[in-house]
Amino acid sequence: MALDMSNVVTFEELKSKGNEILRENDLAEFTDKELADLEVWHIGITTRIKKDAEHCDQPSVYWANWRFAGGYQMIAEGSVDDKAKQLDFREMNFHGMNTSRSVSMWGFMFDTETREFSKHT
Repeated sequence: MALDMSNVVTFEELKSKGNEILRENDLAEFTDKELADLEVWHIGITTRIKKDAEHCDQPSVYWANWRFAGGYQMIAEGSVDDKAKQLDFREMNFHGMNTSRSVSMWGFMFDTETREFSKHT
């Protein structure tokens, strides 16, 4: 089955939403270096999505754009699921999310205080 990448957030969407959140919180927009780092993160996650989807019969991609997570954190997160897998309501993670169809889950964070990115998988 072909991978539908329409739910993949583009680099431009990440840049635009990130700068919007930063402005709303009276913080400086992304610097050129931060944008270069963000582009590297975006390429890495997009590559991972494609690789993980190869292990699915019916791949489904979820990727949410930046949200302000409180404190000093902005987070963008997503997952690759296989819709062909049986849904099992006994498989939950500590966030209360059903993981029975999950192939991978990730998030990457931007710390608005240190101005650094980090990845969470």
